Amino acid sequence: MVLSTGKVVNCSEDENSDLFYSLPGSYGTTGFLTAAKFRLMKAEKYVKLSYIPVNSLDEATERITKESLKTPGHDFIEGIMYSLDKGVIMVGSLTSKAEPGKVNSVARWYKKSFYKHVESFLSCSQSAPKVEYIPLRHYYHRHTYCIFWVTRFCIPYMEVAPLRWMLGWVAPCEMNWYKLIPLFLRRLFEENLLIQDHVVPIEKMKMAMKYLHDKVELERSVCKYISKPGRILSNV
Repeated sequence: MVLSTGKVVNCSEDENSDLFYSLPGSYGTTGFLTAAKFRLMKAEKYVKLSYIPVNSLDEATERITKESLKTPGHDFIEGIMYSLDKGVIMVGSLTSKAEPGKVNSVARWYKKSFYKHVESFLSCSQSAPKVEYIPLRHYYHRHTYCIFWVTRFCIPYMEVAPLRWMLGWVAPCEMNWYKLIPLFLRRLFEENLLIQDHVVPIEKMKMAMKYLHDKVELERSVCKYISKPGRILSNV
């Protein structure tokens, strides 16, 4: 990594670890990444995803910590908070087979925005969480089609099922489409929407969520978690 001073440093879990863990979501603000080593893993056909509702920030933090430290661990952990006391934690594992009738191709044009789909699990039981099998490509693009929850501000019909069936295929699948929107309309979005990534330690997540909610009346948060032994980070 090349720092702003021009110095070249190595970063790992053991060497310059603070810099190493601050890289996700830093968008180049900590320096230029010029080389990296990745651990490869076998890709499977599906992600087996379990939806676990939570009823407070304390419960969300405790559940994420518990799931992150399990051995063997999950391949994916994500949470969406719909208010300060309502959210859904999702844990997923790669698998080559799916149970009949439980495959959900979430990235199809006629499907609900993924965050709206997840919201439907708020009333489920924690003791028997709902399980789906999502094709791997669709899982990785679960937030692409709806640009998390931003598309509904650009295209209001996104959440109207009949219109999605007829016109959902023209919804933007990447932010480059945003450049085609007239400037005066873009200004409406820019003046009324706040989209910001924050990477914080899991023990600070509750404080960060409350602070953002109080300051900007946060409507919705997607929390992605990176778990390592002794260190769990949340991308809020």
